[in-house]
Formats: sequence, structure tokens, C-alpha cells
Amino acid sequence: MHPALSNIVRSSTRKSGDRLKILTFSTHERYQSNMANINADFWVINNPKIKAWNSQYAEVPKNHKLLNNIEKISDIPNYLNFDAVLSHEKFMQFDIALIISKHLHIPLICLEHICMTESRTPLRKKIGNTNVFISEYSVKSWNFEGEHEVVNHGVDTNVFHNKKIKRENNILSVVNDWKNRDYECGFTLWKTITQNMPVVVVGNNPELSEPAKNIDDLVNFYNRSSIFLNTSIFSPLPTTLIEAMACGCCVITTANGMCPEIIKNGINGFISNDENELKGFLNKCLEDQSLCRKIGEEARKTILENFSLESFTNRWNEVLQKAVTKNWWEL
Repeated sequence: MHPALSNIVRSSTRKSGDRLKILTFSTHERYQSNMANINADFWVINNPKIKAWNSQYAEVPKNHKLLNNIEKISDIPNYLNFDAVLSHEKFMQFDIALIISKHLHIPLICLEHICMTESRTPLRKKIGNTNVFISEYSVKSWNFEGEHEVVNHGVDTNVFHNKKIKRENNILSVVNDWKNRDYECGFTLWKTITQNMPVVVVGNNPELSEPAKNIDDLVNFYNRSSIFLNTSIFSPLPTTLIEAMACGCCVITTANGMCPEIIKNGINGFISNDENELKGFLNKCLEDQSLCRKIGEEARKTILENFSLESFTNRWNEVLQKAVTKNWWEL
């Protein structure tokens, strides 16, 4: 039986609440690791030509299964009858996912992690059967006016927690490929405002830093530093920012993306786009550890109240069920 026919039969016999089968790609390991409790199994195309899963960033979740040696659609095992294909980005994945969607006759779910910039304008034309964004801010950034879903970030606050240990008086930043992504992650800004200050950098950055060995190692980095500095320019909401907050760091951040909606200046963090003001915040926090502790405690409360992993999981369950049951082929 042709895979498309098998998938049509599956969709017609599937019951509400049945565990779903989703075909997807290796993309954002830390984000995908948070999808471990969703009522679905994810088969992950793990092709180095696209992107291979990097276990240094996160272990493969229990409900994710890597599909290796997938070079073309015919390499996807015929016995796997999928309910949908999920694309995490529009640069390469979307085009492949669209072909898969048509070939297997399954809906294409398009998840957008990034903000719109002028150079990304052509990507606006790439629209899935179900379109998902990580925040309302991201929806506005893309000027997306069609039907869409929003799934806010979630943090496993049992893993990312405040160990209540003595922290070192330094400034932590966690970024990968920072120099090459200066335009969106603010490497030049970081160099300018942290000059002659005690800094720690974690991430895959040749000649600058190494990534954490695993999640536990990353949590320890968050807990050893009193201050976390985020210099992102175009990210809707950096995962590292909310992880640091969950671990009780005193966060200092640029006022971009969703950050102004989350950070209340002087209460659960410090926020500005002014270089001198950011420097002032850093110096102030380096000189006052009790202030850092107070801000860090409020930061964790913010995450507990607004970014629970349970809410993230429940919302994804709703989105996936809706995506596979609507008449997507008529859209």
C-alpha cells in the first residue's frame, strides 16, 4: 500500500486523544527536549546535510526517535504512518516538509522560532496548513494575518532550579556561534559593555568558549553565576534567558523581542537598549550581591507563574490535535 493511502486510512480511523505520530527534523535540541511529555511520538530526520541532533545541547527526548540515513523521501520507512510533518524553520526544512506533506498526504505544521527581518521577507510566502508561533510578539513581527496558533515557551523548573549555593560574582552569557550571529545575538554589544568585567561564556564559540557538557552542567553554570547577561537583538525570546531566570540568576537584558513584556525593571531583572545604562546595571549588580539574590528570586517566580512546562505541553497537545483533525487539504 502506498504510504499516502496508509496515512489516509490512519487519519480516518484515528480517534480523538490517540497518540499521534509526527515526522520532524533535528533543529532546536533544547526546545525539542521540552516536548518530551506531549501526547505524540516524533520521528526525527537526523541528516547532517540538514542538521544532526547535538546531544551536548540536550539528550534525545523519550518520545523522539532519530531516523538516520534519510537522503530522500523513499528512505522514510513505509511502516510508519504519520499524522503530520512539523517544520521548525523556513530556510531549508519548510521546502522539504512541503514535499513530504504532499507525497504522504499529511498536514504540514509550520513552527516559527525567529523574528522577521528585511532579509527574511521572502519567507513570508511559506505558509503551512497550521502555523505556530512562539509568542504573539513573533506573530506581529511576521505581520501574519492568517489563522495561527501561539505556544509560549515552557521551562522544566524541576531541572532548571535555584540550588541556593554561593554564587560567584561574575557575568554569565550562554550563546552558540556568537561572533557569526553578531547581528542577532549582539556579540559586539557584549564586548563593549562588559569590558574589564568578570565574564563567563558558555556555548560553541571557537577560541572563546565551549558548550556545557550536558544539561546538568548547564544548570550548574547558571547557579554558579550571580548575573546573567542577554544581548540578543532579534530573538523573540531566548531560551537561555528564561532558563537563567528559572535558576535564580539576576538577569540583565536588552529590550528586544518579548523581553519588555517579561522583565520589570528593577523587580525581576534589568532591561535597556542603552549601552551606558546596561553598563550601569552590570556595575550595580556586581557591587550588590543581596540585590542580585532578590532580583533572582523574583525572576524564578516569573517563570513559575508564566512559563510552566505543563502549560507548554497542554498547549502543544491542543495544537497538534486541531492540526490533524481539521480539513487541512481544503486550505
